[in-house]
Amino acid sequence: MTVRAGEETKASLTLHRVVDTSGWISGDFHQHAIHSFDSAVTLEDRVLSNAAEGLEIMVSSDHDYVTDYDPIIDALQLRPFLDAFPGVEVTTSTVGHFNCYPFPVTPGARGAGAPPSEGHTPAEIFAACRRPPGERVVQVNHPRGGANGYFDLTGFDPAHDAVQRDRIRHPLAQYVPDYDVLEVFNGKRVKMARQVLSDWFDLLRQGRRITATGNSDTHTLTHDNAGYPRNYLKVEDDRPGAVDAAELVDVLKHKRAVVVTNGPLVFLSAGETGVGGTVRIPPGKRVTFTVTVRAAPWVRFDTVEVIRNGEVYRRFPVDPERTEVERFAQTIDIPFERSGWVVAVARGEEPLAPVVVGRDDEAVTALGFTNPIWVEVAAGP
Repeated sequence: MTVRAGEETKASLTLHRVVDTSGWISGDFHQHAIHSFDSAVTLEDRVLSNAAEGLEIMVSSDHDYVTDYDPIIDALQLRPFLDAFPGVEVTTSTVGHFNCYPFPVTPGARGAGAPPSEGHTPAEIFAACRRPPGERVVQVNHPRGGANGYFDLTGFDPAHDAVQRDRIRHPLAQYVPDYDVLEVFNGKRVKMARQVLSDWFDLLRQGRRITATGNSDTHTLTHDNAGYPRNYLKVEDDRPGAVDAAELVDVLKHKRAVVVTNGPLVFLSAGETGVGGTVRIPPGKRVTFTVTVRAAPWVRFDTVEVIRNGEVYRRFPVDPERTEVERFAQTIDIPFERSGWVVAVARGEEPLAPVVVGRDDEAVTALGFTNPIWVEVAAGP
């Protein structure tokens, strides 16, 4: 377009969805608005930001406040495009930050019924998050966030599944593993995500079936945009509004059929078994895995890794200048002498700008990964 000084130019533009996500629904499970002390975003603007980014499920997570977005979605007539579940970020300065969702709204109560936060141990907070009725997801947010990171505050060492007592920062910071989801990818912090990926791999190696998520932790309308990163959940019906609270919890806590991305959408399967599933084999048998990566033309990544039990089993180079949507497809046979798991990861070194930029133009690079497919090797005779 050319716009000349003093003149008005109009254009009619249409955005076309180019990546097929049939059978998967997108969601951001950590975001803030006006009910958080550190956000000035109105509820209307937060809903619009989610709809504009193509998100289909939003979970509220204001600090110690349970926000209900349903009336706003209805008033804006966005119900065909977007659904919401109330949640809360239980926020402390001593033991970390934790999301609880879906969480009931109690009008008139402190924080609209939010669980207790400051002055309580993680065990007490997790128990309050799960109070009846209904089943909930307890998500550890930014575990390596330093002053607000659960692992850092409690001195937890995932590599050895142990607490380093000399690193505990407060008497209340008593590590307990009673959580369902680990926020591996927080906002546009790709370097931090790589560290937490390693922590998560350590937990998986120890047999802890913790679901990994990635969420924007957005507090503004710029810099930390909703949906970067986001989660894709494998569901029966991928229309917005078709997923109820029970299915949301089931996919996140039990099926673990979740992939995380800020651009490259990674899919992993082993025959008929998809992400979150389990393959059972006799000792020494190989399992055939298929990895595919889809991405919009603006997404640049250069590496796909197949991770077995926390170690890179195969690394494939990808031309970052390619722009087709179906960017990568590979079948690989992996042997297993003992039970384990496989995860697929896509990474890039080129910035995703101008579509995705960080604060002060910080470079944001591509990162997408799956939750595991588990392999159970049968015991010998």
